[in-house]
Amino acid sequence: MLILISLWLSACGIGFGQSNFERLPRTNLLVYHTADGAIAGVKSKRDWEKRRPEILKACQQVMGPLPGKEKRCALDVQVESEKYQGRYLERLITYASEPHSRVPAYLLIPKEALRSKRKFPAILALHPTEMQHGHRVVVEQMQQNYRAYGRDLAERGYVVLAPAYPVMANYQPDLKGLGYQRGTMKAMMDMIGLVGGLVRPPLADLRQEDLQTLNGMMERWQKWIMII
Repeated sequence: MLILISLWLSACGIGFGQSNFERLPRTNLLVYHTADGAIAGVKSKRDWEKRRPEILKACQQVMGPLPGKEKRCALDVQVESEKYQGRYLERLITYASEPHSRVPAYLLIPKEALRSKRKFPAILALHPTEMQHGHRVVVEQMQQNYRAYGRDLAERGYVVLAPAYPVMANYQPDLKGLGYQRGTMKAMMDMIGLVGGLVRPPLADLRQEDLQTLNGMMERWQKWIMII
């Protein structure tokens, strides 16, 4: 499932396995180390499975270990405020991503979705690095260089969920108190808690195509984290 890789970590001087192995390229995930330390190109799923452990190991060396089930909990969504914005309803919510930690997020719901029984497409809208306004820039045009794309999508009929990123703007979780070395790992757990809480029925009951869609979304999110 979820998140995310060796590109950025290489620049941090993190080694993979034996210290005499040549560092893998930061911008090319489709290469791996053979048993003797040579670099080979990924040509199959089996080859990729040789690269993946290096990625996960390096990721956790920098960000700390990925927490286990002890961090899982019910979403417990709470609506803090709401207001109509033309074609959609804007809700400021918080959800529990883990015990003793709540994440603020904007939930934009098209008016048609409020009165219709049909399903609507939904988007998880992540915000850019924005220390002053945080996830607010996704739903409101705060700065010229950050387009409020969440607002634009809601006006086009999408349900939009825009969570805050740790240690930016007004979302300042106690990383040390929660047991994290880096804010990036906390962000990963915020997303894991969100996706896990939203998936109904349980993962075990999902169709194969649904699992593939979920896995694809998490893979893309993980790669995005690594690249930056």
